[in-house]
Amino acid sequence: AILLTLAGQLDEAMAACHTPGWSQQPPELRLREARIETQRGRHEHAIRMVEQVVADDPNFYEGWQLLADWYIATSRLDDFERAADQLVRIAPNTAAPLVYLGEAMRRAKRFKEARSAFRRALRIEPDNIHAATSLAELYMDDQRYDKASAILTDVRRRAPLDPHAVSCQVQLAVALEDFSNALSCFRVLCGDPHAEGEPINRAYEQLRESKVSEAMSFILEETIEKDKINPDLGALWVYDGAFRQQSLHGAPKRLARCFRHDEVGDRAAQTFLSLVLETHSFRELRIVMDQHEHRLRRNVATWGAVGQALAEIPDHAGAVQWLSDWESRNDVEPWALLQLSVSLRELGQTDEAYRVIWIGLQLPPDGSTESLRFWAAVDLAIDGDADAAIEQLSYIDFDSLDDLYKCLFCLADAMVAIRRARGEPAGFRHAKQALQETATKYPWLFKLRQTHWVYQHATERISQDAGGVGAAIWKRFAKRRKA
Repeated sequence: AILLTLAGQLDEAMAACHTPGWSQQPPELRLREARIETQRGRHEHAIRMVEQVVADDPNFYEGWQLLADWYIATSRLDDFERAADQLVRIAPNTAAPLVYLGEAMRRAKRFKEARSAFRRALRIEPDNIHAATSLAELYMDDQRYDKASAILTDVRRRAPLDPHAVSCQVQLAVALEDFSNALSCFRVLCGDPHAEGEPINRAYEQLRESKVSEAMSFILEETIEKDKINPDLGALWVYDGAFRQQSLHGAPKRLARCFRHDEVGDRAAQTFLSLVLETHSFRELRIVMDQHEHRLRRNVATWGAVGQALAEIPDHAGAVQWLSDWESRNDVEPWALLQLSVSLRELGQTDEAYRVIWIGLQLPPDGSTESLRFWAAVDLAIDGDADAAIEQLSYIDFDSLDDLYKCLFCLADAMVAIRRARGEPAGFRHAKQALQETATKYPWLFKLRQTHWVYQHATERISQDAGGVGAAIWKRFAKRRKA
């Protein structure tokens, strides 16, 4: 099931979770099913599946742990606390559940209980870096620097080069205005080619507003010149330059230096392109495209991000031109094809947009797959294939959508209302009512080219499925609606 999921064969992966001969499906396979559902974009449904697993087996640790991870990722803090409590109940003498509980208490601003949970975790497992650094941070928040220092001294004695501990040491040193120590620790982080980006970025944030920010920037620039460097440093250096100049004017030169390293350059370019979208620095985008087109095309992340930036200008023709080699790439991903389909629709190339969407749905899923499903459902509904449209809509969790996709969902749902009513006269009434309610709830749909286009086709489909003079008259008035 795992291998099939990685290959993007989700239906086959789901089938592999149901081996014949078992009277009851093991909970581990039920968790795998839930993970497959997240690959389909059905996150809320996946959570409900795991909730049912732990309801059937309240002592299933892995189920509660997965729920805790998903709850915190979706900011469901009350549920996160409940899951953490269950983990501690099941495994009271291990550190990991207490770390979950401490994190839950910290996010609930119950700091005394958070400190207690982290201290208990450290008594059980003194080498637990997460518990130690979290407890030290809580003490620093209370300006109890002596206690934080004692914890970090012990941690760094046990793991002197752990990036999270070193990053936490930077935070303490800045708070104590021990800037020499702070810069020394930051240099250690930058010099670790294997450190995760998150602790480096946290240390950077601590130093950026300090008295030694220029010295910190010098350490970044100095490290960039080395032969072997951390892959995230180029991105941080590009960001730092933009922050100091309050513009991207110097970014093209910095990118050129980062491009000496493959992965460093890729990540730096992704950061640059994100900043382009945030700041609308399209002049710098054109400069980098002219100077480094081959380099930007080499990596799917930067290739797709350039298309997204061009669409933001908006230059949809330029985006389509830039992404036009998508069929010859062997690394194309759904999110890039979603962006291409948006630009194609904006140019009125609807048939090509839907061809791109259907190919995108055949690729291993990513975070954009659910959006592609929306447009596939709309396409099927417009063509009158209501059963297939209903199937696509069934994969989607309506409550988790933003307003644009809620609007599209409602429009598609209105188009299949008559077929869902199986020929009953009430079907036309339900379809009209659904379309009316959608237009009233989302009046801006008439101002967006994409949603207005779908609305126009929805009136056509509803009228055609209903048949008769009354439906034709209704269509004429419905299509004229402006808001």
